[in-house]
Amino acid sequence: MARAGETDADRELITHAKAHGFDVTVRALEDWRRAGAMPERMRIELGRRGTRYDDPPGTKERLVGVCCFLGKRGAFAERPDLPRRRRVADAAPWLWYEGLIPGTEIRDRVSEYWQGLAGEIERAVEHARQQDPTMPQYELPIAAADVIATQLTHHPTARRPLSVFAKHRDELGEIPRVALHAGLSQLFQAMQGVTDSDAAAGYLIEHSFIQSGMEDAPIDDDPARAKVLKGLDLSIVCQAVWRLSEKDWQFVRTFLHTSQGLLVSLERHSGDPHLREMARVSNKLNTTGRLLMAAGFIAAIKDDLQSGMDRHALAVKPGPGVSTKAVTA
Repeated sequence: MARAGETDADRELITHAKAHGFDVTVRALEDWRRAGAMPERMRIELGRRGTRYDDPPGTKERLVGVCCFLGKRGAFAERPDLPRRRRVADAAPWLWYEGLIPGTEIRDRVSEYWQGLAGEIERAVEHARQQDPTMPQYELPIAAADVIATQLTHHPTARRPLSVFAKHRDELGEIPRVALHAGLSQLFQAMQGVTDSDAAAGYLIEHSFIQSGMEDAPIDDDPARAKVLKGLDLSIVCQAVWRLSEKDWQFVRTFLHTSQGLLVSLERHSGDPHLREMARVSNKLNTTGRLLMAAGFIAAIKDDLQSGMDRHALAVKPGPGVSTKAVTA
């Protein structure tokens, strides 16, 4: 029996969901469209007969994906690189992560996330300006970064890098929290386009490798570190996100998915204790914020990553019985 407000298109979706083991209501479909988890319906003009609203192609498959995400089933079962808490508003980025929707459908979310970071920094800049109206313009990015770094050095997430900084006092100074503050400040200066850095930034960026014992100190590669800092520049990220083609978004997704899968595999199966520990202490993409941040970062340095991978592929010569495709995949 049809319910009030239920259309033929609704019934098709509800029946499709039921066939895959999910009970969905018209109200849920409406809520999921408002939250961006499901696509908006297309308006079809029928001339004198009025209008009709149809679902775009792929809607049924997307509905099953949303149900699986919320119900932690199928590809979205519990996993270290997926969020434990599932919200409808977070469904679209994770559907993209699993390759179920195109990247163009999440670029607004990625852009909004990074613009939110820009807003936080702008408020910190304004706070610094109010604290000292005579401060020169060129000092404001540093002052704003220092304000944010002060907050983060006392956040629970600072525990792991602090443990690394405490073991390298000769290189970083006697007070680990001061050195961590300097490293964090440099990262937030990089978000404002200031890419000067020192040892503190290197230890912060590579702290999981150092904590695991894979490295004794950051790699002495200033150009590589400069590329990382470039990928944090808010203006570069926001421009890059809107320049990406669908093929580019596929590269970003594949890079993230592969790197996260590698971390999970190393943590569970590697015979090298240093690799296991590195994978364990590395941050997994288990929150939507981390996913959106990582997607923007990879978008910003995509060209550098691709050129580096191309150079690596050319440098590796297949041996007997090894296909070129296997080497470059």
